[in-house]
Amino acid sequence: MLPFQAASAYEKIVHLLFKKGAKVDIRDVYDLTPLSWAAYHGHSDVAKLLLDHGAENGYKASDLETKGREGRTPLMVAAMHGNVSATKLLLDRGAMVDARCELGATALIRAASSGHDAVVTQLLDRGAKSEAKDTEGATALIKASAEGYHTTVQLLLDRGSDTDFPGPQDRPALVFAASKGHVAVVKLLLDRGAGINVPDKRGNTALLEASRLGHLATASLLLDRGKT
Repeated sequence: MLPFQAASAYEKIVHLLFKKGAKVDIRDVYDLTPLSWAAYHGHSDVAKLLLDHGAENGYKASDLETKGREGRTPLMVAAMHGNVSATKLLLDRGAMVDARCELGATALIRAASSGHDAVVTQLLDRGAKSEAKDTEGATALIKASAEGYHTTVQLLLDRGSDTDFPGPQDRPALVFAASKGHVAVVKLLLDRGAGINVPDKRGNTALLEASRLGHLATASLLLDRGKT
C-alpha cells in the first residue's frame, strides 16, 4: 500500500475507515460493494487498496465475482464505464473475463456497447470470447454496430468477429447498423465481407430496413453495393 502521506484523499478516507473497522464487502442500497464503486469511478488505487486489505483480512479471490445490480461484477462495471486501469487491475487479480450478468452480457459486450476500445482490447487480450451472446442473442460486434461505434466494430472484426453472426431474431450486425443509419459502419461491414442480402428472422435485409426507416445515405450505399 502507498504511504498514508502519499495517498489520494479517497485512499486516506478508506485508510481511516479501515481503522474504524469498516468492512470491505459491505453492500449499499444499490447492492454494490466498495470495490464495484471504485471500479465504476475508475479509482484503481482505491480498488487496489480494497483488494489488498481484503486479502489481509480473509477476503477471498472469489469475491471479485460478487455481483450487484443486474448481476454485474466489478469487472463488468469497470468495463462498461471504460475504466482502463481498474479493468487491468481486476483482470490481474483474477477476475473472470467471461462472467455474465443477469442479462447474459459479459464485460466485453458491456465495453463494446459503449465504444470503449481500450477496454475491449484489454479484454480480448485476456481471452474474452468475441462471440459470447447475451440473453437476447447479441454479441459485442452486434452491440457496437447497432450503436454506430465504427472503431469498435473495426477492432472486433480485426480480432476475428464473424460479420454475419446471427443475433436477436437472427439479425446480423449489418441489418442492425443499417436500421440505425450508421452508414460508416455499414460500409465497413460490407468491406469486410458481410452478406448484403442476409435477412433476419422476419426476412428483413439491410436495404429493407434502411429504406423503411428513411436512412437515405445508407440505402443508397446498399443499392450501389448490390449492383456489383
